Amino acid sequence: MPPNTRRERRRSAPSDRRILVDIEDTLNDDLGIHRVPFTYSREYGMDTPNPFVHIQDFGKIGLPLSERDAQALILFHEKDASQPTNSCEFSNCDVHFMNPQWEKWVENTVAKDARTLLGLPPCECEFGKMMLLSAGSAAPSLQSFRQSRASDDRLVFGTVEILLPSWFTGGDVTVAYPAIPYEWTTTSPGESHFSTPVLGFRAGAVQTIAPLRSGYRLSESLTYNLVHSGNDSHPPTPSDLAAAKEKLRGILDTWKTDALSPEVIPIKLAHKYTAGPSFSSMSLCHPDDILLSCLQSLTADLHLRLLIVHVEHHRSSFVSIQGDDHSDIEDEEDSIRPTQRFYRSQNELMRFLELYDDENVYSGSDGVENSSGGMVVKQVVDMEGMPVTEEDQSGWEQDYMRGRPDFKDFDCNVNDKDEVTGDYLEVWKDTLLVLCRDPSWTIRAGDVFDYVCDHLESSQSPTAGTNEIKLVDALLQCCKNPQPRKRPAADKETKLKQAAVLLVKAASRWNDIDLFFKAAEACDIRRKINRIGSDGFVTAYHTFPWLSVKAFFSDAITQGESNPDRTDVLRTLKQAAEVKADADVVKWCQEIEESVYLNLKPVDETQVNWLVELIKERGVSFFRDRFFESFKCDQNLSVRFWLSLSQNLIQNQHAFDSLARETFDALISELAALAVQCLPAFPLKEESDENAVAPEYQMDIDLIKDIIGLCTQTNNLKHCGTYFDALHHASRDALGSGQKYPPWHFYRSLAPEIDALLTSTPDVDASSDPWASFFQAAAQILVCHSPLTADSDLELLTMTITRAGGVMTLETILTAAVVADLTKKDLPSFERLVVHLYSNLLPAPSASVSRQSLAGIIFSCVQAVIENAPISTVKKVEKLLKFCFTVGIGRQSYPLVLDRILAQSVANDPEGNTYLKDVLVPMILHLKSILTDHGISLIEQPCKTFCLTVMQRYTSIIVGKKPPHTIHTALTSFGCGCNYCDDVKAFFKNGVQLTHHVCAVAKVRAHVEEKFKTQRVRIEAAGVEWYTLRTGSPHSLVITKPKSMSLYPAWEINSRRGVELLDEMGDEKTQKVILGEHYLWIHDVLHGGPGTSDALPIEGLPSRLLAPSGIKRMFDDDIDSEDGSEKKKIKLEE
Repeated sequence: MPPNTRRERRRSAPSDRRILVDIEDTLNDDLGIHRVPFTYSREYGMDTPNPFVHIQDFGKIGLPLSERDAQALILFHEKDASQPTNSCEFSNCDVHFMNPQWEKWVENTVAKDARTLLGLPPCECEFGKMMLLSAGSAAPSLQSFRQSRASDDRLVFGTVEILLPSWFTGGDVTVAYPAIPYEWTTTSPGESHFSTPVLGFRAGAVQTIAPLRSGYRLSESLTYNLVHSGNDSHPPTPSDLAAAKEKLRGILDTWKTDALSPEVIPIKLAHKYTAGPSFSSMSLCHPDDILLSCLQSLTADLHLRLLIVHVEHHRSSFVSIQGDDHSDIEDEEDSIRPTQRFYRSQNELMRFLELYDDENVYSGSDGVENSSGGMVVKQVVDMEGMPVTEEDQSGWEQDYMRGRPDFKDFDCNVNDKDEVTGDYLEVWKDTLLVLCRDPSWTIRAGDVFDYVCDHLESSQSPTAGTNEIKLVDALLQCCKNPQPRKRPAADKETKLKQAAVLLVKAASRWNDIDLFFKAAEACDIRRKINRIGSDGFVTAYHTFPWLSVKAFFSDAITQGESNPDRTDVLRTLKQAAEVKADADVVKWCQEIEESVYLNLKPVDETQVNWLVELIKERGVSFFRDRFFESFKCDQNLSVRFWLSLSQNLIQNQHAFDSLARETFDALISELAALAVQCLPAFPLKEESDENAVAPEYQMDIDLIKDIIGLCTQTNNLKHCGTYFDALHHASRDALGSGQKYPPWHFYRSLAPEIDALLTSTPDVDASSDPWASFFQAAAQILVCHSPLTADSDLELLTMTITRAGGVMTLETILTAAVVADLTKKDLPSFERLVVHLYSNLLPAPSASVSRQSLAGIIFSCVQAVIENAPISTVKKVEKLLKFCFTVGIGRQSYPLVLDRILAQSVANDPEGNTYLKDVLVPMILHLKSILTDHGISLIEQPCKTFCLTVMQRYTSIIVGKKPPHTIHTALTSFGCGCNYCDDVKAFFKNGVQLTHHVCAVAKVRAHVEEKFKTQRVRIEAAGVEWYTLRTGSPHSLVITKPKSMSLYPAWEINSRRGVELLDEMGDEKTQKVILGEHYLWIHDVLHGGPGTSDALPIEGLPSRLLAPSGIKRMFDDDIDSEDGSEKKKIKLEE
């Protein structure tokens, strides 16, 4: 960097950051060449073109190089040599490449890769020489210097060697830079004749090729020639670090005493490294290792602290992509919606975000991007790799988010506006060297557990060295005082097991019994035997004297918390002692084993397999005599323990003697009884959700199913009945308790499982108890308390009713009180239930008793529906009638509907006008349509009576006598005859409306108003009023006529409708049959026959329909009697 530019950067930087600028400039300028790669190697495949090498005066060379061609080439070279040799070298004047593709490949591939990997400026390849080595020969050390050619004044920046295909072994190449120092070795490929390896390095290197063990090595040395331009004649070459180190020393020495400078200096390394327990300064590769070696010597002299830190930098942005934002991305499927086409793959999504990131990042107010991020420290270690914990990381937060991120993710969704939105996450990973100037800066030991375990596991030293002792002490300290950091219990136990095993192995390898006892104490092995397992105990037995560890073994067997671990250690130890013919230890194992069985530790579900093996080994009687009673009375074992023990014994029943079968079956029966006894009526299990704040529970139907299956498999059905009874009683107590899962949830989930069990077990009598009683209770709960909204709910109910006994059981469930409650609680669901029962429970015609019972049930349900269903509109009444016919009870129940709507007319509307006009009158036509489809005519009872009653009421109440139709002459002659005046005149003559508005333009309104003023006296005498409403725009002329003028138009409309109603009933003959003796007067009234002073044959309504106590059920004689003494049989229609 030019000095002026460097001074400007330092002057513009904040005072507390200038020291960082100085260090950055020094690293970039003085150490810049050392922070780029010096060497590289790359292997090209078999697609590399054949150069067709031609040697002057020798001819062509075949590739891969054969032994015959190699020997011939060596003999050819020896003609001009002073003495025989196993290697030969040819200058660029003697070697020619006959394939023109070779030169293109070298320039376009090799040269390009070399410039990129070595960080060189533009340069071209120039062929120098070709060398052939044979077995036993080695090339002399060659040094690549910076030099110039007088012909074209070009400078050499580096060297590239291309190894042509040939058969050989050995010949490793070492490239070194003595001035740094730096050394790098590349091994020749094993299949050298199938590939084309390339080695490149910068100028200033010393190259050494090791002798070949076999074969022939053919190589070309291609030299990069940089065509010089400009005044700079000093290409970058690795050199001595002394000057750069002294410059850094001065900067760091100043930094130590500068109070304004930061406490730490972070330096970003060239490579990215993976954090782990084995990471240390030895993990750094070139050029980071050179930088570290330079800084390490300075930090030691200046008493600075040096750390290696792994960090991640996160940036999260809210991204919004409109539907047409991605139109630039090509896609042939034009018919697909743009967002769907673009969002077809995650790769296309990421590609779009990279292209248009700035345009799609959501901006809030004032243009501030809605993004967040920060640095996360993943690992901090010292030079030896020991983890440390830092208390202040504020000085490390630099802007390292440059280049492409190491990880990207877009959590997105597409909304209904064809817009992709979501959080776009980018992560950059870096490794930093951090210099700390204050030696008292607080750095304490971090979580060194993984570090220590990794080093102890890789250590195979037969004796404990200084480093191993430190590691062991650190691990013992970790086990005694674990980090206060919150960690799951399972993770802590795993780490303690890992530590215990490593410590015991180390104690055994070093024959250090004190370390063994320290490990036992730190890891609490006496109680937690499984932390080293039986193998650890046997290892200690083989390593240490028995008398030295006997007391420890006794304590462990006595204090151990796990019965399987105690017996496993004894069994394994006994086997090892028998192999060594150690009678004392064998006897000790036998004696202490009996004490273990006499003093068992608490058991749980995890020890079931051990118990089963013990029962198989010692017999059922041993288990019953030694353990069973204490298990039942003292240990309060869970239902899962008894279930698991029963299932495991059944799986291993072949291992028991057939003579003891009765004892085995009796034990299984008792175990099943204990499982049922411990089973809660409503078992729950905890959901596994790590993010849940509080534990969540769900029904544990699998547990119930497993226990019922166990009882069924072992023919212990009485235990199933015990649980079903408990479930039934608990359900009655829990109703209305507000618990998360009401009883019907359990019945609804359990009933299909029991049904599947019975289906798969045909030898079980499903119609007897306990199954019938369970399904009866299930049907009762589901009908009365479960929502029956889905088809699956209704199908489940049908299954339970069928399993419970069918129609007979349904008759006991759907009592009058239950039906009344269900219709009031959810009438639509109850209607669906009735329809489903009729469709799925209808017995065959031969089962007359069941059909009659179902008919009675459905009729009771329909009666309740009729009494509670809404009938305020024609559609609702029509729906109710169709429901009656849908459930096969239409003929018997539709009279109840007619009766109710007649009663509704009087109950809700004493005068009967509204309901009569809106519902009863139009209902005649709909009734005719519905009944005709089912073979019922209007002339049949009770339709005939219903139509007669409606017509009587309509004619008497709505139509009435024909009123006089007289209009004042002033009104019939109103106006001038224009269209506007004629509209007003038509209003006077016709229509039932009492008000008319003239809202035309002001000129028209003024004209009509003027006509009113002209005939004011006569018009007012006719009872007409008018005024101008001047609110709003335009103004309105409001004209009101007296009510008497609308009587005749209203009668005329009602009369016409009455005539149409008669026509809808049928022809004249049918009308006379329906109306009977009332036909004539109804016909006359509708046609205006009676005069105003004539009396109607029937004034108003029949007195029996107006009884204050309510309307008599006029159709009761057509269905079953009220007292039930002589009930007709109700038949279900198919």
